Amino acid sequence: MSRKPPLPPQEVREIVKTHMIANAVAAPAGAFIPCLDQGVVSASWIKMFCDIASYYDHRFNSAAVTKIVAAAGSGLGAYMVGSKLMTWLCAFVFTGPLGPASVNAALNAYFTRTLGYAMNAALKDEDLNASTLKQIGKSIASYIIPIPSISDIKEV
Repeated sequence: MSRKPPLPPQEVREIVKTHMIANAVAAPAGAFIPCLDQGVVSASWIKMFCDIASYYDHRFNSAAVTKIVAAAGSGLGAYMVGSKLMTWLCAFVFTGPLGPASVNAALNAYFTRTLGYAMNAALKDEDLNASTLKQIGKSIASYIIPIPSISDIKEV
């Protein structure tokens, strides 16, 4: 079972929901051409981070965002590998051509929600400075590295 971040305030849930929808819509392209949707997902995650940080009145520069994204990179790598393996497994074994798009959409939405809630947990009480950026990235990565269960994905 995966580790779940705490439920954020309603305003942050709305920010996360907007990005979940955008990433789910981008998913069908990535289901058939591996990693095609990753550009959209990556940009969306960075924007979501900035939106959540702004909600908490954090101010930072691009160097700070780069450090956080680099620290959370292991989580993104796990997401990409797991998502693509599950998508292609469904494509070739279980569901035919429509299955991969659905699985990819569900996984994009699931990981976006998990990441958004983890970002909220990391940012709500943190002061963004050089010493906390790496820790925030590691904290965020710890929520998205575990492979989700079917019940985790159904929650989305």
